[in-house]
Order: sequence, then structure tokens, then C-alpha cells
Amino acid sequence: MKKQKIILTIAVLCLCQWLVHGSAWAFRLGEIEVKPHAAVYETYDDNITYVKENKISDYITKPSVGATLIYEGKTTSIAVDGNYYHEFYIDNSGFDNNSGDVTAELNSELSKYDRISLRDSFSKTYEPRSFEDQFGFIGERYDSSRNRVDFGYARDVSQHFGISTRYSNEYNSYSRDDIAKSFLNSGGVEGSYIVSSDLTFFTAYDYSRRDFDEGPHATTNTWSGGFRKFLTKQVYVNASTGVDFIKSYGDTDYTKPFGLILITDDISDRTNASLMFSKRYSTISYSEDIFDQWQVSTSLNHEITNKLTGTVSAFYGQGKYIAMEQEDKFIGSSAGLYYDINDKWRASAEYSYSKQNSTSSFSEYRKNTVTLGLKAEF
Repeated sequence: MKKQKIILTIAVLCLCQWLVHGSAWAFRLGEIEVKPHAAVYETYDDNITYVKENKISDYITKPSVGATLIYEGKTTSIAVDGNYYHEFYIDNSGFDNNSGDVTAELNSELSKYDRISLRDSFSKTYEPRSFEDQFGFIGERYDSSRNRVDFGYARDVSQHFGISTRYSNEYNSYSRDDIAKSFLNSGGVEGSYIVSSDLTFFTAYDYSRRDFDEGPHATTNTWSGGFRKFLTKQVYVNASTGVDFIKSYGDTDYTKPFGLILITDDISDRTNASLMFSKRYSTISYSEDIFDQWQVSTSLNHEITNKLTGTVSAFYGQGKYIAMEQEDKFIGSSAGLYYDINDKWRASAEYSYSKQNSTSSFSEYRKNTVTLGLKAEF
């Protein structure tokens, strides 16, 4: 197994070298531009199984290959990005796995006033990819697959008024026998009014239904409204609030307000920061339950030099599963440095810390990871 790991890693590194020195690797298929890429990441993880006690640490090597396809027409653009990963665990080869993701997106102007968008995103992974996914995470290690399709149509009715409709379908499956497959279908309509170049209001109605395989379903009717306002040329606020009318799996009705506010500050051409707060009752993909949660997150990105970029982020959330009466508190922080060796090579160094306290000991854990990476792309 270790020999296989070494061979595959060397092959990916060779591909990186060919990507950089072989111009033939970036090519066109008619009007479609194809940009291959490859990378190798080395990670130290002090808790690979997401548990509170008897933690297992390991070094993980993850080579990856992928490609981006881009089509740019006069009124239509299409972009497809795919990645394949293989993870090798040095001391725990039983955790070796394959994972990947594919995202395809289409945007088209049907006329001067009409636009459509279509996006399909698929991923298979063995652990959460973000703090938002980790928040409320059921402990221990398992793989999950998700496919989400989003369709949108927008029309400019006048210079100031626009309407749009949307539809989404999401499918989730898990390797654990105690987590059933789930399906989410949702649709909505929205109207927006541009008061001025720095202020826009909107109001919307959405309906969603979440089903579990051979199980019950829950529905949500949502009325919402909000605005986007530029406080200065560099600081703007997105805010929304409304009411969710939820019919839960046990035919229990909830009428709950929700809110979200996002503040973004483009401090300079080299620095930007954001702060987000949200609170909501919502259905979830891995349990026939309602998650009452609030969360706050912040991030800062700074271009230290022309070649070196740094990022820091922090996340905190509290939530309660209504049926299980389980309460979780989650904190996460991360930092990263990214160095452009040249126009094709990029090196990275990342650190991440996460901790979840819970009234269920099975959902409690603390985790540190350090990752070094090398990526070649066009």
C-alpha cells in the first residue's frame, strides 16, 4: 500500500511538471477551453475519527487531478470544473479512500431583459469541508454524497423593478446505516426594487419539502424581505428577515422568525473582510429533526505581496435538535498562506482548529489539522 501511495504521488508530481512545461496540456476543443490541473497535499490530522476520547492521529497524503472547461459565447457562458482525490493514511490504511467533486454552471441572456442560470454540483467526501458543515456534525467518520441542482430565471420588468423565480433539488446519501437518504425540493419567487445605485429592496416567497427514504417528510413555507445597502463606496450590507411556517415530521407546526445579516468591507484592492450572523429553524439532510441554530462567522483576506496572500477566519455556532433535545456548541478557526511561485505553480500552508461540545458524547470532539500543498494549473 505504501508503494502504491509513492507511485501515485510521483505520477501526480510528474503531471504537475508536465502541466507547467508542456503547453500542449492546455488546449481547445472547438470553442471550449480546457485547463487541466494537478496537486499534492500533505496533512497532519490529530483526530481523524472525530471523537472525544481515544483519538487517532495520522499523516495523510492526498494527490489530486482535475480539469476546468470554459465556454464563452456572446450571450451564454458554460463552466465545468472536476476534481478527483485519493487519500493515503500512513498508519491507518483502512481509511484510504477516493473522493471527488464536479460543478457545472450555465448562464445565458435570453434577451435584453431575460436571463437564466443552471448549476449542478456533486461531491463525495469522507468528512465536512467547511465549518458550516462541521457545525452539528454527528461524530465519527463516514462518507457522504451530495448532488444539488439550482435553476433560476430573472426578468427586468423596468429600470427599477425585477422579478425572478428559482427551483432547487438536492440529494444526500450517507454510508452509515442509521442515516437515511434524503431529498430536498424547493422553489420560490422574488421581486426586487432598485431605489438607487446604492440601495435595493427585495421580497420573496419560498416553499420547500424534505423527504427521507421510506420515511416522513417536512414542509416549509417562507415569507421574507430584505435589502442591500452601500454604506460607503467600500462597505455594504446584505440583510434579510422573515418567517418560516414549518410542518415537521410529526405533524408539529412551528412559526419561527429568522434573520441574516452580512457586512462586507473592501478595505483596499489588496484587503477585504466580512462578518455574517444568521439565526433560523431549519430541516437538515441527515436527521428527521429540526435544528434551531444561530451562527456568526468572520474572515479577512490580505494580499501581503504580489505573490503572497494570507487569510484568517473564525466561526461560532450554537444549535439544538428539537426532537432529540441535543444541544451543540461549535467553534472553528483557520489560517492560510498562499504563495504564487510563478504563473502556474502555487504553494500553500493551512492550519485549522475545530471543537464541538454537545449534550451527546458521540458528537463531541476537538480537531487540529495542518496542511501543506503544491498545485499546478493553467
